[in-house]
Parts: sequence; C-alpha cells; structure tokens
Amino acid sequence: MRHITAIFLLTSIYFQAQAQSNNSEKDEVIFTTVGTPPSFPGGQDSLKTYLKRHVVYPQALLGSGIKEIAFVKLIVEKDGRILGIENMRECRREFLDEAERVAVNMPRWSPAKHAGKPVRCYYVVAIKFCPEGCAGE
Repeated sequence: MRHITAIFLLTSIYFQAQAQSNNSEKDEVIFTTVGTPPSFPGGQDSLKTYLKRHVVYPQALLGSGIKEIAFVKLIVEKDGRILGIENMRECRREFLDEAERVAVNMPRWSPAKHAGKPVRCYYVVAIKFCPEGCAGE
C-alpha cells in the first residue's frame, strides 16, 4: 500500500462559541473560542509529521489519479483524546474514513483551556490526499 504525503493545510478554532450535546459527554459545551486552544504534542510541525507518517491513500482509489483535500473538524476532549470528526466539505467516503482512522488514533493532545480549566473544543484540520504523494504542493 502506498503511503501518501499528507500536508497540514489548515488549523483553526471557530470564532463563535456554541453548545452541542454528544452521546459520551451529555449536554456539555463544545467550545469554538477558548483562551488556550488545544495542541498536538510537539505542535503543528509534529502534527504535520504525524499525518505524513500515518495517512495512507485509500487502496480502492489507487490508479484513479484523484487528489482530494479532506477538511475535518475534530473534537478534542478535556483529557486530550480525539472523540471523532465531522466532515466540513464534500469529500469521498474513502478519504473521510481514512481521516477518521488517523484522527482517532492520534496521541492525546494538550486540551483547550477556558478560564484556566480544560474544556472540550473543536479543531479543524485539512488533509491532502495524492496518489503519488503531495510533496512540494
């Protein structure tokens, strides 16, 4: 199976706070604006390296020549776990499945903090999929 180069294109925290419910964290707010955003261990360069090493171009699409960018919204829990992802833009299911596999297997992040306390927070990541690797793009 060919490994692809996943380029970390975008990370952002939304600008408006909103409350949402989740089955595992009933009625708890998921912040979009926080005092201290969540961070991947080692920072953004480490996140980029993690994605390059762990994202695999879907086998079913090899030979198709399809390039895609999966924009996904992660939920970073209070303990730094990644609960799951939401699709932010139309994207092939195979790419979303791979993005989710990689995200939920990430090491624990440093959680977001609001008023000095750990909170649940959204974090957006864009992952570029290229069948022959995305180096230089």
